[in-house]
Amino acid sequence: PLKHLITGMKLIDAYTNQNQGKRTFTFKARGGQSRIDRIYVARGVTERLRKCDVIPYAESDHDAVVAEVDFQFAINDGQKTKQYASAYWKLNTSHLKDPEFIENFADFYEFCKEKKDLFDSPLEWWDYIKRNIKNFSIEFSQEKKKENDRLLQALQSQLSHVALDLDLNNGQYSYDDYIDLKKAVSDLVAKQFEGRAVRGRLTLPIEDEEISAAHLIQERQRGETKLIERLVTPD
Repeated sequence: PLKHLITGMKLIDAYTNQNQGKRTFTFKARGGQSRIDRIYVARGVTERLRKCDVIPYAESDHDAVVAEVDFQFAINDGQKTKQYASAYWKLNTSHLKDPEFIENFADFYEFCKEKKDLFDSPLEWWDYIKRNIKNFSIEFSQEKKKENDRLLQALQSQLSHVALDLDLNNGQYSYDDYIDLKKAVSDLVAKQFEGRAVRGRLTLPIEDEEISAAHLIQERQRGETKLIERLVTPD
């Protein structure tokens, strides 16, 4: 049995070691709750334990047990980190359905049209617009990411608060409140990962290539066949 294995190998419950007297659970259900998810360490490792926490995890019906161990390893192989050139930028098309983006872009485009007479040709003006559309969209995406990160942080904090309330059986929150918050966190995280997948664009990496390098090659090949050579205007 597991109990005999733990005793025989003289293992220590990391959470209990770091949180003496603190009550918590890793699994919650309407019928009850328990702490069945644990991290055990050898006695000699306990002095290197810095902390061990139970964190609500939205992607599972169990919470996560996380331990921080200080091994004091200094790893430095002297090799330079690989760096790849940025791949071609593509617009996050989900912004086209965002009312805030549409309104701000309309103002931005009107500003660009006012500058049209400052350029020698429509092509130069178009190059100017393309650069600024990119910058405008990147800045918008960055602000949206900050908003989503703040929302996710707030939801996770609230989820931890509700989980603690259930652990202590205070009765301020219900199990349904806990499940609703886990779903809200899970949905937001899924949306973020969906955005990363779209930005990655490649379903599978090219063999022996980093994703960023493979992406750059693919986008460069596409770009070679989609060059704008001239603009035709009614004037």
